[in-house]
Amino acid sequence: MPLRVSPTSLRLALGSRIKLEFDLRTLFSQLVCTVTHVLAGIDPRFGGPTYSVPRLSAALREVGVASTLISTFSADAASLNYPHIHAYAHDFARVPILRGLRFSKGLRSALFAAAAATPTQSVLHSHGLWLLPNVWAGQAAARYERKLIVSPRGMLAPAALAFSTLKKRLFWQFLRGDRAETSNAS
Repeated sequence: MPLRVSPTSLRLALGSRIKLEFDLRTLFSQLVCTVTHVLAGIDPRFGGPTYSVPRLSAALREVGVASTLISTFSADAASLNYPHIHAYAHDFARVPILRGLRFSKGLRSALFAAAAATPTQSVLHSHGLWLLPNVWAGQAAARYERKLIVSPRGMLAPAALAFSTLKKRLFWQFLRGDRAETSNAS
């Protein structure tokens, strides 16, 4: 069964007479209307997701999916220019505990507005676990009955869980709860 995939099409040959070809742009745009990515911070100091999530959003746009990214930024990263990204300032950037949680009223408002405005087959994709933007993605998905994908990106690995254990336990107990276990995208 020869299978050929290109950036824009999928070809499948079943014998000599049956050949199927799918235009990936049409297929993806009909399966998922919009994807809203949520990333707690868009700053090169935060590592891999700062690189990979904007590119994932751009790749989805290339195949016809309306994809955006909502994130916070620090003063150091304010000059970064990424397409399809809506970045909001930290409200308490100088307050030690709140700074670490990436609290942003602007991000929260934009996230809930995006979830309310999108069609029901839309997806909220939260990249991370331990910060407020990730919690808000779960809350917005639940409130507006949108699909939720949670990508912990290694945050549940034993070594990662061993770092700041008490903070993570408190966060899980009071803010996260079972929301990450109830991701509903299928």
